[in-house]
Amino acid sequence: MKINDFFISKDNLDKTEKYFSKIVKMGLKFKTSSRLIKRKTTDELKKEFLTDIPQEPTDLKELYKNLEEITSLSTNFSSKKFMAFPDAGNAISSVAAALLVPLINQNLINEDHCSPVGTFVEIAAINWLRSILGYSVNKNPQSIMDVGGIITSGGTISNTIALMAARDKLFPKAKEYGVNYYNDKVKLFVPKYISHYSQRCSMAWLGLGEKNIVEIEVTDDLQLDLNDLKAKIDFYKKDHKIMAVVCYAGDSRAMALDNFEKIAEIAHKNNIWFHVDACHGFQFGFSDRLRKQIKGIELADSITMDPHKVLAIPYVISALAFKNPADFAYIASNSDLIMKEEFAFGQITPMLGSRAFNSLKLWSMIKSLGRKNIGELVERRHDLAVALFDKLQKDDDFIIINKKVGINSVMFMYNPFKGKKLRDIDVELLNTINRRIYKEMFDANCFYLHSFPFPDIRGLFGDDRKSLYPLRYMSGNALASNEDLDEMIKTVKKFGSRIAKEYV
Repeated sequence: MKINDFFISKDNLDKTEKYFSKIVKMGLKFKTSSRLIKRKTTDELKKEFLTDIPQEPTDLKELYKNLEEITSLSTNFSSKKFMAFPDAGNAISSVAAALLVPLINQNLINEDHCSPVGTFVEIAAINWLRSILGYSVNKNPQSIMDVGGIITSGGTISNTIALMAARDKLFPKAKEYGVNYYNDKVKLFVPKYISHYSQRCSMAWLGLGEKNIVEIEVTDDLQLDLNDLKAKIDFYKKDHKIMAVVCYAGDSRAMALDNFEKIAEIAHKNNIWFHVDACHGFQFGFSDRLRKQIKGIELADSITMDPHKVLAIPYVISALAFKNPADFAYIASNSDLIMKEEFAFGQITPMLGSRAFNSLKLWSMIKSLGRKNIGELVERRHDLAVALFDKLQKDDDFIIINKKVGINSVMFMYNPFKGKKLRDIDVELLNTINRRIYKEMFDANCFYLHSFPFPDIRGLFGDDRKSLYPLRYMSGNALASNEDLDEMIKTVKKFGSRIAKEYV
């Protein structure tokens, strides 16, 4: 083969189209399969893939077989049996856009010569997100500083950039001289038990120190305890700078929703930046019925969102919006090389240089479905979680851990100790049984429910907030149904009953 044969051109267009067609068919077959995953051991994967670099070319037929094997070993997030995360990634419009993104190969770091149309499609998508949050929308921006949002590669970096802005607003010369210039003690307030690791990492990456995080007590429905928030502000503001208060519109465990109006009032009264991690919860902005559950979110100084989590968009796309677009000046940078243009996103995307045109996936999804249909999708997903909550609440074989459904998460445990008071149950044994259910169901290609340590916030098993390992349902698949819930419950009972016999 000649070297030119490896690159897309008119000369090899027919061959390329046939190969692409086979790859798309392979992907669609995978995506529409109910199978969760085909397992291989770590040692088997190492042996198969950790090989010496190929010295000679691999023809497309052989490469196709390699890709077929990789596809078969991948986890199928689009299976209705995948009930651990909401990242289904199966909207036709967004998957089609995702296929187009590498073909048109736009670079969103700059506008004029890198991506003129991509820049304004991205601004449009950001405007749409701002509108569902209740933020102002500028349809005639004069520069990138008027837009009020950016697209990033994930919620972790979106949260980090939001806290960078909070830091640089508090310490205006930090970018030039470093945070040590101020010799101030700085604190970040986050909810206890449910805070996301990105806040801890952000403090480390921003040179502020993980030890300077202050945890605020939470109520049994996982909202910030407002009295504790006020008390800790009063205590720390005497000798410290409080950089920001963080809360959640959908924490990563229970999907709880906080009291945004009250927190905003307290934070802004004390001149503290207020950040909402709404990577999950922003979706309620599409729904007329559920929008009231995020009332007051528009009062936040910054909000993060993960469309790839909740809008059936394939990885990756996250977004960060500021209430006041001018606040992007705190994190702006400029390069003599390529970023002097008025609409260069590269000026306001710290830690991100060249970026793919991933906003096309979001733009296409919203354009295709429209706000009302997306709202209906969000409501169906929420209602399905509420239906599961109600089913489990009436079933003696289960214990529900979260107090109520916030967005679409239900944490529960299979209970082989029926008749016993919860406070008399051996929690370690209960954890062991439920952790085995989690692993063995996934290994058997039945259902995938998430599992993680979670404190007994409600004191169900006593007053000492024991660490629990619940099963967590959180499906984002628009195709999931009540029948799928019933099958999952039946399967958990089947595995639970068999496993419990070994212990009880």
